[in-house]
Amino acid sequence: MKIRLSDLKERPCNKYYDYIEEHYDDGEFYPKEVLESLNAVATEVSWLIRYVEICQTEEWFDYYKANTCTIDSEEVKKIKKYHKGYRFEYRK
Repeated sequence: MKIRLSDLKERPCNKYYDYIEEHYDDGEFYPKEVLESLNAVATEVSWLIRYVEICQTEEWFDYYKANTCTIDSEEVKKIKKYHKGYRFEYRK
């Protein structure tokens, strides 16, 4: 699934923004490819879930869980906080 920089509710940190600008001419990119290229940590994956509506899916939450040793309850609270009614009842 490709997304555009314009799909983001907030601009990512310079590390990600610069990488996307440098490697994707049209601003459209595969988020997993970018995360893996930059060795993303759990907080960066959760940021994407919080700020990109189309990434608020079971697939992305599973990706988050698979790439963290333990699920930080504070991160889960942040994800829930940023999405009205989002209680991990995933979109299909």
